[in-house]
Amino acid sequence: MNRVLYIEGTKDDTNGDLREGFRILLEQKLKGKMPRLVMGNGKEETMNFFNNERLNVKYTHRNVVVDSDATELEKSREEREKR
Repeated sequence: MNRVLYIEGTKDDTNGDLREGFRILLEQKLKGKMPRLVMGNGKEETMNFFNNERLNVKYTHRNVVVDSDATELEKSREEREKR
């Protein structure tokens, strides 16, 4: 199976290699099922990668990891309260 994980985080490794850290973390649990790790510079680029159907046609599974912003958490909380 072809898998991809889009991760919000800089490709710049001056503050450590985030991609390598995710690889080491996931490799321990996903032996034989490791996804391709793709870093996006910021949330918008990461979500554009994730939502791009043409880019993702070759993957059977795709996932995304992004930071939650405080405003998004507030919106989510408001939506739950409306229910």
